[in-house]
Amino acid sequence: MAWDPNQRLMIIIETKWPVDAATLAESFKVAALFDKGVDQFRRLRSVLDEGSAIASWPSMWQVPPDTTWSWWVGSAQQLDSREPRQPHDIGTTSLRLVEHLLPARDLLDLMTRMAAVSLPKRGLDWDLEPRAVSAGHLTLHYDALALLGAPQAPAIRASDSQRLDVIVSLATTIIGPAS
Repeated sequence: MAWDPNQRLMIIIETKWPVDAATLAESFKVAALFDKGVDQFRRLRSVLDEGSAIASWPSMWQVPPDTTWSWWVGSAQQLDSREPRQPHDIGTTSLRLVEHLLPARDLLDLMTRMAAVSLPKRGLDWDLEPRAVSAGHLTLHYDALALLGAPQAPAIRASDSQRLDVIVSLATTIIGPAS
């Protein structure tokens, strides 16, 4: 949870710690954890909105009622691969992604970056293709991820670009210029 009293913004991230998914079936379990977190937040918001519960903030926080709240469910490393829920609802993210969005100028900048992340879309960037592998008289059927078109490359931050320039410069000094 983070609060910016000057902008009257608060972000609350419910963190889930699933085992990293190595198979498609395991990724569905991660999706179920995102759903669980979203359901928990919906119940929490419901009791807060109806007044049957009151938020207990740290003693030095004086959170005014007109504070804008942003609700997110995050896992340690994996993103929710499904289509986003309703706009301005409860978002999903990974803490690893949030880490790469930092540093941010302020909480609004971070929240804007989190909401604007462009993820690959099924049917446009990727899809599932049925596959089969035969071994003797047995055949294993499974779905495989297939990339459609050229893969997306993440945007490089200025700090990453500067580090890359240093690495290239060091490599040129050690190995010599590319021929």
